Formats: sequence, C-alpha cells, structure tokens
Amino acid sequence: MVSKLTQYTLITATLIASAPSLAFEFDLNDMTNPKVSVEGCSYGRGSLAVESAKAEAAKSLQTFLNGEYQFSSEKYDETLVDTAFSSSSKSVLATALSQGRLALTYSSPMLMGDDTCVTATLAAGDVSSEEDFGDVSWDDSPIVSVIVTGEGVANKKLGLSARQAAEMDAFRRAISQVLGVSVKSGTSISSSSRTSTTESNDSASFEDISISALSISSSGVVDSWSEISSQALANGRHSVTLNVNVTKATAQEKFSQMMAQIGNPKVFVDGDNASIVRQLSDALRGLGYTTTSRVSNAALWLDINTKAFEINNESRLEMSISVRDLAGNHYGSWENDPSFMALPTRDGVTDTLAKVTLRSKKNQKAIQSMLESSANALAQMGGPVREILMSNSAAGDHANLNMLISRLHSVSDVQVSKKGKQTLVTFRSVTPIGDVAHLLSSAMKVHRPNKTSRVVIENDFRLTVN
Repeated sequence: MVSKLTQYTLITATLIASAPSLAFEFDLNDMTNPKVSVEGCSYGRGSLAVESAKAEAAKSLQTFLNGEYQFSSEKYDETLVDTAFSSSSKSVLATALSQGRLALTYSSPMLMGDDTCVTATLAAGDVSSEEDFGDVSWDDSPIVSVIVTGEGVANKKLGLSARQAAEMDAFRRAISQVLGVSVKSGTSISSSSRTSTTESNDSASFEDISISALSISSSGVVDSWSEISSQALANGRHSVTLNVNVTKATAQEKFSQMMAQIGNPKVFVDGDNASIVRQLSDALRGLGYTTTSRVSNAALWLDINTKAFEINNESRLEMSISVRDLAGNHYGSWENDPSFMALPTRDGVTDTLAKVTLRSKKNQKAIQSMLESSANALAQMGGPVREILMSNSAAGDHANLNMLISRLHSVSDVQVSKKGKQTLVTFRSVTPIGDVAHLLSSAMKVHRPNKTSRVVIENDFRLTVN
C-alpha cells in the first residue's frame, strides 16, 4: 500500500506497434482530477512546427486513452495509475477528446536541436458535458474539425502515392471520430451496435469497410482540410498530420447507406417450389432483410431446395439453402435436420413442414448467421457485383475503359465485355450507386472528351451510359 503520493511518477510507455518510446508523466495528487502529460516534437521552427508538435502530443495522449501502450518502468505503480485511468474512464476521455469536450493544455514551445517540442497535459476532471454548452448540440454542428495523423504506402491498384494513401488514412480517422466509431489497428469498433449481427466481428468489419469507402470517396463528407505536417518514413511509408473539416450530416447519411447496403444486402430467393420460396422470403423479411423479386436488383442470391420423403406413412422434409452472388461466387450453405419433425402424409404436408422448419427459432438463427457471414465475405471481396451497360460509342477502347473504371475509388474486379450491340462492364463496390455514378460521369469526360455521356441510375446495381 502506498502511504504518500509522489507529485509526478515518470514512466516509460512502449507502443505495441513499432514506434519510439514515449515518456508519460502522471500527476496523481488529486485522484478526482488525475493528469497525464506527454511531449510532442516536430522538425523545424515557427508556428507550423508548433502546431505539428501539439498534434503529435495530442495523438500520443489519444493513443494512450485507446489503451494501445504497454508500460515498463520500475516507478510504475500499476494499481495506482490504473485506478486513476481505468479502462472505462479512458474510453469516456477518448470520446470527449475527439468531440472537443476535453481541452488539452500546452506548455510554451521549446527548441531541442532541430525540433520544436511542446508538452500537452490532459486533466481527467476537465471533461465538459454536452449540457455545459447550453443550446449547442454536438449533433447539430454542421462542420466538425479534427486533427488526425495518417500513414500509408503507395497503392498501385488505386493509383495512390504513399502521401495520398496517408491522406486517405487521415480522412478515415477523421470521419471515424466524427461518427463515433474508433479505428484501432485496421479494425473499427462501434461504440453502439448498428446492425443485428450476432456476437461476432461482422459488425466491426462492416463499419471499417464503410468508413474506408467514405475516406476514399470523400466528396461531400470532407468539406476541406489543411496540412499541419508531412514526413517521409522508412520502407516507403509516409505520414501526414491534417486538420480535417468533416460535414457531419453527410457523413452520417452516407455511413448509414453503406451500413444498410453492406450489413443488410438485398436478397433474391429462388428455388424448386414457388410456395416455399415465398415462405423463405417472408421469413427473411421477418428477420429484417430486404428481398427483391428481380435478380438484377440483388446483392445475394439464395437457392432453396426441398425434398419430401416418407417413412412409415409419415412425411419428413430435407431443406437446403445456398448463398452466392451474381458472379457465381459461393458464400455459405445451410441444411435442416429432417428428423426435427414428421407429419402424417397428406395433401399439402410439404408446405406445412416447410413452414414449421422456417419458423423454428433455431433454424432462423442459423440462417441469419449464414447470411451475416455471407454479407461480411461479400464486403471483404469488395462489395456486391454491379453493372454498367454502355453504348459502344460511349465505351470506346475496352482496354482504356477497363483501366479508367478500375481507377475509380472503391471500385475493384472490373471486367469489360461485349453484349450484343452494347458494352457490359461488371465491377464490385461498397460505395452507394449514386457516388459511383458521380465518379463515372467525371471519368467519362476524360475517357471520351469529344462526346457528352449521360450516366443513368437504373437501380442499386446497374448504371447505363449513352
């Protein structure tokens, strides 16, 4: 037991990911308002270097609050520090800091060799509640400004330099902060459940993919941004610190659209028995899924097959469901247990058995789990298969067209082929079709500068270009 608290307990924190060690100082005299300080440095002189140093210090404090540091020091009293900054309190402080409800205090800048350094101090008791801002509501703020640091390497597939990839990573982190979704080690974890997924990482995967897509296709989401610092790192990596202004309402709207599209893809149901197909469609809608009667308007295709058989004048039913996309990729399957129920053989017994099978809570949970895993796999592959049907005059050279569309943000697996007197382009994307149409419209001006191309949205999965 500690009888007397030292004003400052100096400890060394080593980042789990490879990075220089950082020295944190804790003021634990007042356990109702514990303080933690860390120094941030930036190369150079002047106001830009000072702001960059502040950003580095703030980034280190945010990372500490996210629990991403391991501590090693003889002076580190684990019980004492963990009491002052528990996991739950650090989570609250991290959210408050990202929302601007926790102001950091900064020391006067100091020159250390070629660097400018600033010490940032976070006081846990200085958190302001949303009520402290009177009529101001964080949800009503149209533009939210955040300072973030991103890192990246060149991405030839997307046509991004290392610097551009770092900017995309910074946008992703800025958008995630504004939406209240924390990004940690490439995985985003929501502070509240937004999908009906079971206890798995599917929801986190959906959110991470949505945030990444928003950062790549950031038009309308990122209002403006300015650079605070930029630095080339080892192994071809690049780091940028940006002040990013995010349009909150647009970000929320597009994020919701993407989550609905990725986490709850439209489903087309097909099978050998029309009555049972209708029953499965009804069951899926009851589970919150959207079904469509048109295969061209679906992200996933469910095939349901049934076979009734008789044992000792009692009928049983074998039922199997498989999931694939429109490109024929298989994502999952499910089979029932025929021994679950047997009914006396009579007219209509197959429909009755199917109805009971699909109403079983156990079977519904299994089917839902299969669909959630399929939706996650679909998103990981780049999203649902989309189509662009173009006139040959608009399509022009197929090789150039393929290269052009492949470079559209969040677009992958582009295939160009002839379809009668037209050109068919298939691709994958998690981005809402309206955003793809906007990007395509701009790209067509480059592809066919002497021709006015009109892009039309037919449905969520098809565009036409004339």
